[in-house]
Amino acid sequence: MAPEPAPARPASREELVRIEGARLPLFHAACWIGGLAFGIPSLASAVVLATAVVNHPGSWLEKLGVALLDCTLVFGLFTGLSLRNQTGHTLASYRKLLKDEAKGFRLARELGEVRWGKHSYVAIARGRPLFSPFFTDLGAVPGLWRHFDRLSAGSYWFELLPESGLVLNAERVGDAASEGDTSPANTALLAAFRNGENDRAANRAGRSTTAQRRRLLASHAWAFLLLPAIGASTWLAAASWLARPTLGGALGVLVASLVCGFVLLVSIRTVLDAIEGRVDSAAGPTSIHYGKVDATGSIQGQQFTLALTPARALMGANHYRVYWFRRTRRVTGAEVLISRRPAG
Repeated sequence: MAPEPAPARPASREELVRIEGARLPLFHAACWIGGLAFGIPSLASAVVLATAVVNHPGSWLEKLGVALLDCTLVFGLFTGLSLRNQTGHTLASYRKLLKDEAKGFRLARELGEVRWGKHSYVAIARGRPLFSPFFTDLGAVPGLWRHFDRLSAGSYWFELLPESGLVLNAERVGDAASEGDTSPANTALLAAFRNGENDRAANRAGRSTTAQRRRLLASHAWAFLLLPAIGASTWLAAASWLARPTLGGALGVLVASLVCGFVLLVSIRTVLDAIEGRVDSAAGPTSIHYGKVDATGSIQGQQFTLALTPARALMGANHYRVYWFRRTRRVTGAEVLISRRPAG
């Protein structure tokens, strides 16, 4: 049976060191973001106010109204954009951490879960998102501390600071090795790849669904858009070279032809995969390498590609069965075979 929640307790010396290790970068990030969100628009508003008072025609009341309207737009646009998403979370988290400090950094024990969010694994307890630099590979960036990519999906007892939600320890509830179609890990993978039960069933049978084929075409839309332009450019370059042959022109035609051939090959493979819809797979330890646009991976010597967001759902220490299209080797989905033990 899972242990019962314990009353709030003071943090130990080791835990206080970890808290301080999180507090300092969070403080620096909050100061930087606060300066950007409020300092720059304050200076811009002062300039706008002075300009409106000096140059705008009309009464003082009209000048003041125009200046206030301009200042409101500056703050609304700049501050609103600055406080969106991760940056806004950083300021709010630091303010709440100050409340935890005022209460003596007492740790609470809450039951929660790790599940797939929009772009990564996230931790939830009592309906609110938690954060921590100790369970993510992105710990150097406080704005990304809501990523819990070092923990597999499932239920956990979290030891945390109750006001801010800063997690110091996580204890898995249940047996992490027991996996099935309805396990939290496989449910998270379905969400990450935007699949359903019918998609998984089709992949297991070596087929893809209509939705997966549409996503394949969308992922290679760049090739379909570039092909006409590159083809026309290659044709014009070749015609120009034939009319007036030069060494530089020959090299230009060669490079354009190679690029056109590559884009044409990608387009043909994509269309054939979308028409045929066949899926290959392999099972075992999986390695993932992240690029700027896509990620590449390998399993049992088989290479594949996938988008960066679902790639984050594949934790490298796990064993997976991965499904991909035969020609483009674009991943359609994956499922867990063996879960790793959670970090922390």
